[in-house]
Amino acid sequence: MDDIHSAVLKNGKIVTVASYTSSASGSSEFLAAVTISSRDGERVIKSQSLDLGFDSNADYMGVAALSNGRFVVTYANSSGHPGIMGQIFNAKGKAIGDAFQIMAGADIHEVHGLPKGGFVVIAADGAAARLQRVHDNGDLWGGEVSVPELGRAYDTDIYEGLKGGLV
Repeated sequence: MDDIHSAVLKNGKIVTVASYTSSASGSSEFLAAVTISSRDGERVIKSQSLDLGFDSNADYMGVAALSNGRFVVTYANSSGHPGIMGQIFNAKGKAIGDAFQIMAGADIHEVHGLPKGGFVVIAADGAAARLQRVHDNGDLWGGEVSVPELGRAYDTDIYEGLKGGLV
């Protein structure tokens, strides 16, 4: 397993997203799967493949629970439209709409659901930390914010403060 992340959904269930690279077919293929479990750890939805519409040029996945009960999976795409992509799913793991681009020219990132709606993605590229807020439906919320003072921070994180501001 190359990457594994989990988030607690509004209904208390736990969504776990895992990605790995398979070479069973002779060529490298990037695969992703989701499992949804109860609070007690019992599998509600057994592992199923996630069709994110990407190929072997994807990496660095993330998952965040959304305040409306859905969840978003993010990943870095290095082909076609390079950058960070997202796909929203319902609480049963079914994709809602198409994958969408969140941020161009970035790869290593963190994603966090916000309690008052939407989610935020933060990435650092050596020049600056960049963040983008996104609505629950995948529409970008304003423009990308750049923080040059955090350009050397490759392990970034972000949270919503008590009054709704981002920290």
